[in-house]
Amino acid sequence: MSSLACGAETELGREVWALVDTRLQKWRMAVEGLEEVVLDEEFAGEIRQAIRNTFSSVSPDNSTLDIELLDLNVARYA
Repeated sequence: MSSLACGAETELGREVWALVDTRLQKWRMAVEGLEEVVLDEEFAGEIRQAIRNTFSSVSPDNSTLDIELLDLNVARYA
């Protein structure tokens, strides 16, 4: 696991965000002690494509473009 962050507290429990390698997960931790995955997204493909769109010298071979996310910052605007 690369990173964990506490999210909003709701009537159902607390949200917990996890960044695991190239997956973003959102968990709901219920007051009763149960946990439920409510989001599990693999987004390495989108990141690789954005890198290739920005840098023309990047190889099209995914095995040469290893991605490991160590930190992620998300801003929410109203």
